[in-house]
Amino acid sequence: MNRRWLVRALADKPAHRMDQPSQGGSLRSAVASQPVGEGDGVILWRPRKGGGVVGLGKVVRSMENPALRFPYQASVKFDRVFLSTPLSPEVLRSSGLGSVPAAVQSTARYTPQGPVLGPVSLSESQWERLEQEALLPAPPTEWPAWWDIQPGAVMLRAELHASFGGSPQRTASVSSSTPNAFLMVGRNDPAARWDGDLLLVPGNADAVGILSAGNRAVVDHRRRGVPLRVFETQGNDCRYAGEFTVDPERAIQAWTPGTRTVTRYHRRVQEAVPLLRLRLVSGIRPLDGSADPFDGAPRLTLGLGAGPRRGGPGAEAPAVPSPREALVTTSDRGVERIVRHLLNLVESDSRTAALVNRMDEARVLSALLQHAQRQADLDELRAAVENPDTKERQLQEILEGMTWIFGGEFLPGFGKRSLTTQDQLDFTLLRPDGTMHGVEIKLAWIPHLIIGDDEHRSLGSAVHRAIGQAMDYLVSLDEERHSILAKRAKIDTRRASMTVVIGHSKFPDRRFSPEQVTEAMRTYNSHQTRITVTTYDQLIDNAQRMLSVPALSLGTPNP
Repeated sequence: MNRRWLVRALADKPAHRMDQPSQGGSLRSAVASQPVGEGDGVILWRPRKGGGVVGLGKVVRSMENPALRFPYQASVKFDRVFLSTPLSPEVLRSSGLGSVPAAVQSTARYTPQGPVLGPVSLSESQWERLEQEALLPAPPTEWPAWWDIQPGAVMLRAELHASFGGSPQRTASVSSSTPNAFLMVGRNDPAARWDGDLLLVPGNADAVGILSAGNRAVVDHRRRGVPLRVFETQGNDCRYAGEFTVDPERAIQAWTPGTRTVTRYHRRVQEAVPLLRLRLVSGIRPLDGSADPFDGAPRLTLGLGAGPRRGGPGAEAPAVPSPREALVTTSDRGVERIVRHLLNLVESDSRTAALVNRMDEARVLSALLQHAQRQADLDELRAAVENPDTKERQLQEILEGMTWIFGGEFLPGFGKRSLTTQDQLDFTLLRPDGTMHGVEIKLAWIPHLIIGDDEHRSLGSAVHRAIGQAMDYLVSLDEERHSILAKRAKIDTRRASMTVVIGHSKFPDRRFSPEQVTEAMRTYNSHQTRITVTTYDQLIDNAQRMLSVPALSLGTPNP
């Protein structure tokens, strides 16, 4: 009797930490601590929220090497893959297949030898039932796996990435907030073309034979267990073509030499662009025909209010609007859009209706404009945080225009960066009583944000360095209090405090869950009186929840 196994997709392993992908091949290698036989069934499981079973396959070859920690190696071929329609744990349990999600907890994520096969207790009838469920899986309806953009729809690329993640600058990228990989095809790119059933598309510029994070995310999207969404771009717009897959037998057609040389692994090499081989899974053929497909195409506006991103990983389930309601199909902009949003709020929340009834038209419009601007600023910050190339200065410039994100206890705007003779803060905030609060901005992509093991965790060295900077500044403020008061009588530094914004709980170190990162931060902050440390995702999630409360977002606008 054949055994059943489960292997985790690499969706919870950042693309830049994945081993170098193969140039193709429909077989996938895995290891096990128990004997594996040819013909054994294998379940591909996508972890994290919005995950589930995304593929079924069989072991086609196995071998044993007793000298290794996992002595059994297997080659697995997944002949049925459904990356955009996972069988969720809830669906599996309701079908009497609860042993599948139960096996996930006991299956190792990844080892230096490769992905690990974990045993699953399934009878023949249960395996047949699983195969039947996989024949026509229902599209997900919950965030973040939910996707309701139809092929042919046009939208602003900035709104797409603000809602679903990915990089607005890169040709190829993977989202850290939704289970999707994105590939952008320039409509006028001469290198992009169809070759029979194959779509040949340039990826990101790289060194020959060395794939960067974005290209790896696309080439390895099946290993990651996420669908590859292809968009045709023109100016600031993008048009959704559909779901594609990288050719499993050969991922890269050729490398096109570039004009620059770049440094890779301490040596200068010529830049080149990989020409990726894609096959259409569902959707329409981009770059097909001479007519402009953007002309007359249905246009989407993504996320007017809280937007589809409201229910992102680690966030509370949103009240109103839901992700589906937040995706507005329209071609207009401006005042009509704002008024329509107001009507939706009034219809869905009695408190909002009562509040609006007490406000004049100017205040209503001003409040909604402020709400829309704050949401746009938050989306811009989120996109910048998810881009590993974003610099500290860029994050600082964005946050300087949205100091409201730090809470309503501070006055609008920001103060002087240099209050002491030697040190300089990223920016300062003031409370109404004149008490100063400093903000220190660090990078979002911080390796080893926390260190330790599952039992004992503490903040990493990069965090402690940032805290040290904040402590030094507070000491300087204390020592120079009298001179500061003499120059700026309304600023009291005696009770000054600091916030350090650093890192992101969901990347790049996946040894710890976001909950464990949050717990480590909370434990540290509970022992501090003047310095608070927060991650970018905590800062953004708190601000998003504030914007998601209609009564708050329609309050009296700040100057």
